[in-house]
Amino acid sequence: MVVRICANYLTESKRDDTFRRVFERIDPQALCECLTQWVQQLIPSLEKKIVPIDGKCLRGSYDREQGIKALHLVTAWVAEQNLT
Repeated sequence: MVVRICANYLTESKRDDTFRRVFERIDPQALCECLTQWVQQLIPSLEKKIVPIDGKCLRGSYDREQGIKALHLVTAWVAEQNLT
């Protein structure tokens, strides 16, 4: 609901800038720690469980001129917990 209101309020360029500024302020290490703690609370133990993992390389996400490598997406699925 809030995202829809914001999306309707902001123009395309302003919305892109807003999301960019928000994502730039996120501390990757803190986000990783928070997500790790959250998953550990959801699933006390993954010991002896099968966790399928899939990886994708996002086409067109590289920039040869600036030496930026392509982005990679890794997905893990724990079927018993409906967690992806």
